[in-house]
Amino acid sequence: RGCVPPLNIPGLVAVEAIEEGEELIRVPSKFHITPPAVERAAPVLAEAAKASSLPEQRRLEALHAFFVARLLADSQERAVSSEKASNSNAFNRWTATEDQKKVWEAYADTLLTEDFSYHPFRLAACSPEEMRGHLSPSQEAEYYIDMASDLMSLHDTMLRSSEVAGMPERLEAEMFLRARMSAQTRVFQTCVDTTLVPVADLLNHSPTLTPGVLWSWDAKAEAMIVTAVRAHNAGEELFTTYGARSNMLLYRTYGFTLHPINEPSFTYIIRPHLVRPIMKIFLDDEDARPLILLETSHIDDSLCQVLNKVGKKGGNATEFLRLLCARSRWGYEQNENIRPALEALKRAREVDPGSHAWWEHIDDKHKDLVQQDAVRVIMSEYLCLTAHMEAADAADGRDDVPYLSSCEAWRKSVAKALGLCRTCGGFSISTANSAKSS
Repeated sequence: RGCVPPLNIPGLVAVEAIEEGEELIRVPSKFHITPPAVERAAPVLAEAAKASSLPEQRRLEALHAFFVARLLADSQERAVSSEKASNSNAFNRWTATEDQKKVWEAYADTLLTEDFSYHPFRLAACSPEEMRGHLSPSQEAEYYIDMASDLMSLHDTMLRSSEVAGMPERLEAEMFLRARMSAQTRVFQTCVDTTLVPVADLLNHSPTLTPGVLWSWDAKAEAMIVTAVRAHNAGEELFTTYGARSNMLLYRTYGFTLHPINEPSFTYIIRPHLVRPIMKIFLDDEDARPLILLETSHIDDSLCQVLNKVGKKGGNATEFLRLLCARSRWGYEQNENIRPALEALKRAREVDPGSHAWWEHIDDKHKDLVQQDAVRVIMSEYLCLTAHMEAADAADGRDDVPYLSSCEAWRKSVAKALGLCRTCGGFSISTANSAKSS
């Protein structure tokens, strides 16, 4: 493990030349940390979780986090006291094989060195008002604050349950938060949704969206396998991919963003209570409640459903979408903090109407904005709203307005969907997507 350019953060680095197709890592499932594995390894803790009032999925989430937090706490105690790993307090009470103990303790030692001070959940937990100011006018801060509050509630619930079950030690909220963020930023999907895979999860996300290694779950071997998809030189960092996500979604999940030039798509979430007057014009109260996910990589099911409801009621789905986005975008255009970035976007589109390269046209005084995670998130949201308004224009057949070039294929799908709402009262995502190839 090491730190090398371009990221200069801890990751996995090749110590010798690697060939394309070479298997690099194989982690058997017995070493994976999953809710079922925790139930087997820590039956007393599992019983304590079952005694809580949490619903099943939340109970498993809390159990998993509490177990990892206990591993982290023991790792910290070992580091402070210089005791041997075999003296771990947790494993004196929990059942696990010697191999599992060695792997999980070494894994916890690695996790303990991770820096989560930058993660929005922790920032929101420590200073919610500062987080709101940092991300204004985006509403993402409210999501982070809600998640931080929820994590603290989970911690309190598990703490009460463990005390009732007679578990002697207390677990600090900070360690529980660290454990939950470890799962949030490192979880894999194998045969179990929530899986921590030691070693394999040390790979960083490719900053250029061109991974050099890929992971796969081998169901027959019951192992997570990491394989090189290209040759690497000694000293080169091994990058994987966390998925083609927008900066908004990357920040939500992992606490980092990409340079905007490498952002593959844009995202915005419409919160109905912020656009209530528009929702009430087109929809019944019950239909106007769910969140609507706007993505420029695909048409999300939440958008499909709400547009179909508008269409089936005889409403104008195109105007509905345009009004939602215009109202949501208005707050960004009034915000002084991001005005330099918006002005840079305007200059970029004056040079090339299809461009969204605001970072190339920002003035020297505000160059630092390009590197700020909050600004990258905000601009991703603004561009998403802009792209959806342009899709509404495309559905109306307008040729007198500019369109973002990077969204062309997706825009055809949305325009077709809106057209079907107008002529047929609704659409399916598969039918709309057929427009991409036309």
